[in-house]
Amino acid sequence: MQALIDVIIPVFLLVGFGYAASWGGLFKAEYVDGLMKFAQGFAIPCLLFSAIANLRSWPILQLAHSA
Repeated sequence: MQALIDVIIPVFLLVGFGYAASWGGLFKAEYVDGLMKFAQGFAIPCLLFSAIANLRSWPILQLAHSA
């Protein structure tokens, strides 16, 4: 249960900070398109590559050895 909370709390905090920033006027509507292009074109691919590169054991390899 603690591991679940450790994952969920930062997500809700990030969403809350984003909402507060847009409500407070720190992010304008013009900035959203650029931020989305950055996130989809650079940040998410980098996170996926890092997550895949840091896998300790690949599940597909375990399936091949168990057959």
